[in-house]
Amino acid sequence: AQVTPRGDRNFENHTISVVYTIDQGTKAYIERIEIRGNDRTRDYVIRREFDVSEGDAFNQVLIQRAKKRLENLNYFEKVDISTVP
Repeated sequence: AQVTPRGDRNFENHTISVVYTIDQGTKAYIERIEIRGNDRTRDYVIRREFDVSEGDAFNQVLIQRAKKRLENLNYFEKVDISTVP
């Protein structure tokens, strides 16, 4: 998404009106969730920590939430989630 702010000053009232224009852009979808380097548990344990599935619209907030959940399991030294266009 691209956000463009626009401010309009009113010198008489000493106020500023701010308007944000949001261009959502093209919606991206999750084609595949690939799990690598897992030797601690079954893959379904990792997948259940995600609130998104293959075919869902991409949502960065949900991806970061899944990363935090995986870290909180304390199964792994390091959790990396990368996205590929």
